[in-house]
Amino acid sequence: MKNKMKSLVIGLIACFATQNVMAQEMNDTELKKYIRPVSDATAQLLKLKPQLFEYKAEFNRSLKLPAGRQFGFGVENVETVFPQLVKSKTISYTAGKNLFKQAYVKEVEMEGLIPVLVESIRELQTQISQLKAELQALKK
Repeated sequence: MKNKMKSLVIGLIACFATQNVMAQEMNDTELKKYIRPVSDATAQLLKLKPQLFEYKAEFNRSLKLPAGRQFGFGVENVETVFPQLVKSKTISYTAGKNLFKQAYVKEVEMEGLIPVLVESIRELQTQISQLKAELQALKK
């Protein structure tokens, strides 16, 4: 019986090992559409109002929110500037013995701000370079 089982396992391993696994590499243009550059990034970012805040204690534990001071943005503020970065999320929590509730909250996908920040840096660097060139021209 042991030999049959051993043979079966070896056969299965050999079967899986000999199968060809094919993976297709895809680039951005194959996966994405409507690709266009980010524009006016600095002006958009200036509309955001960064905040330092703490979550209310009654929600920290039940909604599993971080304690202490947090840096972020008001969801409503981000929603007016970058609505595509605000997502709704359902959080289930206990509200007593055998009592569960759901809270619907909105949250900002902060990673989505990275391309806008990079483009803003590029815009500002272009302005700095132009101002340096103007300053050099004035010095002559």
